[in-house]
Amino acid sequence: MRHVDAPTLLEVSSTDCPVRKPVQSAAMTPIGFTALNRADGMPVLWSGVSLYRRRNTMIKVLDAHQWRAYQGEDFPLGSWKDDNGILRADPAAARVDLISRQSYRNFSLTFEFSLAAGGNAGVLYRVAESWQGGPEMQLLDNASHPDGQNPLTTHGALYQLLAPTEPTPIQPGEFMSGQLIVRENHVEHWLAGRCVLRYDLYDTALREAISQSKFKHNPDFGLTEGHIILQHHGDEVCFRCLQVEALL
Repeated sequence: MRHVDAPTLLEVSSTDCPVRKPVQSAAMTPIGFTALNRADGMPVLWSGVSLYRRRNTMIKVLDAHQWRAYQGEDFPLGSWKDDNGILRADPAAARVDLISRQSYRNFSLTFEFSLAAGGNAGVLYRVAESWQGGPEMQLLDNASHPDGQNPLTTHGALYQLLAPTEPTPIQPGEFMSGQLIVRENHVEHWLAGRCVLRYDLYDTALREAISQSKFKHNPDFGLTEGHIILQHHGDEVCFRCLQVEALL
């Protein structure tokens, strides 16, 4: 599958992440180059497929107040730090994932992240706390982590299930843009402004792979509304500029 180039992202600092403001028309518009006329100039990443959103939906900034500890009630200050808007996992602390306070079904999540050398993390979606885990967009330093040798666990993969179409090398300690688009059964993984993986959650081959994986005991894996998780895998990972927009 060929990747699709997206418009160039704006350069932002760690303390000044611009909020993407939806335009005020109530018309249904495809996410694409035809929807780039925004008052604040912030581009919308083009999915290249018929994903639609209502233009007057709210774009929500996911700061530290929007997250709590997995299977907990409060933000896990012992495992994560809110460093002036950057959510930073402490590699020396207990591995406690962040889970969104709100659940989502159809959404576009944009974010920036950085990994230490050999780092491993991920963004999971449609997670129910009654089940362990959910579909994961893998974030990885392929060059220095053993999982980088397996296409199914490389940077940008649907973890253990689908490989990305091409590698996206990271520079340890430097931020990279990411986007996760989920609408009904259609999902896209974006890294550094490019779509690196696109799949259908109802695809027969994918459901068969799930049935043969460690996720086989969750019959609704990826199919129902759930939470977003930022994974703490024991490595230093930072997230900033997290914004979510509900899709119809």
